[in-house]
Amino acid sequence: MAYSSHLVKDRTLVKGLRKGEMQTHSRRICRVTVHRRVARPLTAALTTLVCFLGSGLLAVTGHVALAADVEDAGRTSYGVPSKRCEIDDDRLSNITGYTEVDGRRFAVNAGTPATAYLLNNSCAVAEAITLKEPVADIQDIVAAADGRLWLADVGGTPKPRATVTLLRWSGFDPGSKRFDLSYPDGAHDAQALLVSFTGSITVVTAAVDGRSGVYTTQLPLADNATLTKMGEIDLGVLRAGDDTSPASLVITGGAVSPDGTHVALRTATAGYEWYTPDADIGATVTGDKPRVVSLTTQSGKAISYSENGDSLIAVSSGLPAAVESIQITRNRDTASGAAGSTKLTTRVAVGVVGILALIAVVSVVAWRLRKSAAVATTYQGSRR
Repeated sequence: MAYSSHLVKDRTLVKGLRKGEMQTHSRRICRVTVHRRVARPLTAALTTLVCFLGSGLLAVTGHVALAADVEDAGRTSYGVPSKRCEIDDDRLSNITGYTEVDGRRFAVNAGTPATAYLLNNSCAVAEAITLKEPVADIQDIVAAADGRLWLADVGGTPKPRATVTLLRWSGFDPGSKRFDLSYPDGAHDAQALLVSFTGSITVVTAAVDGRSGVYTTQLPLADNATLTKMGEIDLGVLRAGDDTSPASLVITGGAVSPDGTHVALRTATAGYEWYTPDADIGATVTGDKPRVVSLTTQSGKAISYSENGDSLIAVSSGLPAAVESIQITRNRDTASGAAGSTKLTTRVAVGVVGILALIAVVSVVAWRLRKSAAVATTYQGSRR
């Protein structure tokens, strides 16, 4: 067997046969037979090994991703809400949206017109900017990854609407870009808007039965486009503890974290946060279970992340309106998390490259084996 293995590896032996330098015809036939018996099982074995390693790598990768998601759920905790300040301005008696971007804080009031109120560090109104576009019922304001703001004219008061309006705004002058979008399944009331870092817009309806519809579309927006329904959030199942009040079923506001990996929604009585590392917000909020965040801002509608993402900001309705901060603790810091993610990516990449290299080696070996077998088989003895 050792000798036949040498035949597999060294084609000079076959060349020696051609020169009549080897043994008898019977021994040549034996060598060819052994060659075939080694080549085919070896090729099959190596191919099986490649398939096994490849599927194993994919399975491990999937388990690691799942473990990372579970780990995130276990490493996040929330502090007790603490009051930052109070808003006491008659123009903001029914705050429906709040956001922080580029060192500035904005709040919006329900109804019309589309006015964004710039707040100072004491929560007093420093400037009121009214956008030119006509609206029906402003319900949220959110910041996008590019620093621009989106105002959501999505409210269904006094009756639900089959279309909604979004205003994209720079945050400074009264000019804005208007987009009118339609629901695919009739009229709804909504109060929450989410803008992902990958370019998706998500509208979450305010359903009194707790089954909020989740509707999405992609940027760049096409005017008069139709939203796509991704599914529902059933707060009758998800809501926390013994809170069975009607207000605990209605989603009133939403926000996306500054790094794009978390999304928050709230009701009048509680907040909910999801981990969405791939920024697929629609699929995440309709398919995953959120973590519950305790709030003391009862009857509030607005929620946002702080500009650096280390806390959630919840704002109550009515005057004075309390602006409260809930500290977020991710037990593994961002740097180590990023390092871990980088290590995982590197390991997977190395594994994939290794599998591809092994496939290439197997292909070359199989080719050489077949070619050697063909040469040995066609040899009929010395012609001298």
